[in-house]
Amino acid sequence: MIVAAAALKAAPQRDPVLDGVIERAGQYVLDFQRQLSGVVAEETYLQTSINGTGVPVMPGGRRRLKSDLLMVKPIGSSRYFAFRDVFEVDSKEVRDRQDRLMKLFVEPSASTAKQLQAIMRESARFNIGRVYRNINLPPFALLFLDPATQPRFKFKMTNTRKAELSMSSPPPAATMVVAYEETGHPTIIQNTGRGDIAAHGRLWIEPLTGRVLMTELLADDSDVSACVDVMYRDETGVAPLVPAEMRERYIRRRDGSRTEGVATYGRFRQFQVKVDEKIAPVKH
Repeated sequence: MIVAAAALKAAPQRDPVLDGVIERAGQYVLDFQRQLSGVVAEETYLQTSINGTGVPVMPGGRRRLKSDLLMVKPIGSSRYFAFRDVFEVDSKEVRDRQDRLMKLFVEPSASTAKQLQAIMRESARFNIGRVYRNINLPPFALLFLDPATQPRFKFKMTNTRKAELSMSSPPPAATMVVAYEETGHPTIIQNTGRGDIAAHGRLWIEPLTGRVLMTELLADDSDVSACVDVMYRDETGVAPLVPAEMRERYIRRRDGSRTEGVATYGRFRQFQVKVDEKIAPVKH
């Protein structure tokens, strides 16, 4: 007798309501990137870091950054990326700002990949702590909703609404909370020397508009545990929602060291090229 070893697994049923919300959120993310590419926000960012016994990993154990945050599109890229232009560290001016911005934007590398790496490296340049990271940029988790990136993830509705980190205000009530899990390989986030580190978390989305009011990014493996929560709000004169607050936490498992950060955003203004800041305008 010849029989089938197992019944064929039925294809998972699609949820048309969830599919519609994710589709609208994907379009919102595309509009978000395009519309915010002409806007600069000022970021005030406090980072603290301690080792496994509670001792600061550097004198004072903290660093305060002031930066301009903007969306840029590297030459040859089809996507926008967030860029943190740090202009003040612990109340001291960053003196090489003009030269590095000129090299990064006015004299960019011919290689899109190299320019993107340089942008991400500059954005992480003044981070403290024993976990190197460049995912601590507010719009990073929105990338997962980009229509080109969505197939790498599984999405499902969840009733768990409380944010992982303690935000200054609770997550919006009038939203659908969508949990996501990265299934594609290689993963978007890589743990240097260790390979894939899959992203998962939640997204607070307005069902009818697709607007994303809050994102949560979790990434963990045997080496590190990371969490980044970002809240968005309305800003007069700016079409999409803008970042209001970002909170982050990183734990290195091997020694128990812990790094945390809180960033707030304000002074939103149109991006302009100034003679004393020789930075090229974003190309559409």
